Amino acid sequence: MLARRIFQRLRTGDFHQQRVCVKFSFKLRKTISDTSEMLKQAFEDEAISRTRTREWYKRLNAGRCSVEDSESSGSPSTSKTKENIKTVRKMIHSRLTIREIAEEV
Repeated sequence: MLARRIFQRLRTGDFHQQRVCVKFSFKLRKTISDTSEMLKQAFEDEAISRTRTREWYKRLNAGRCSVEDSESSGSPSTSKTKENIKTVRKMIHSRLTIREIAEEV
């Protein structure tokens, strides 16, 4: 009952808050179904899906403590150097196509 009241006070689309709620429910040993239902009641159309709730339960069960987003797996930061930026700018000014620039860099 306490968990349900806490969830109802957090009516926002902020996914971070929803992950905090999932962690709270996990620690209270609530089921995924119960947690998902409480999220739907509290966040309505903005609630994370049951599948996403299950994913967070898996992460928490595996020992993850943080509810923060993971680092993205995009391009490594080494690809964005001053030298590369300078090279691309020169190519743009010489009117090369995007494909030609991508192949060169």
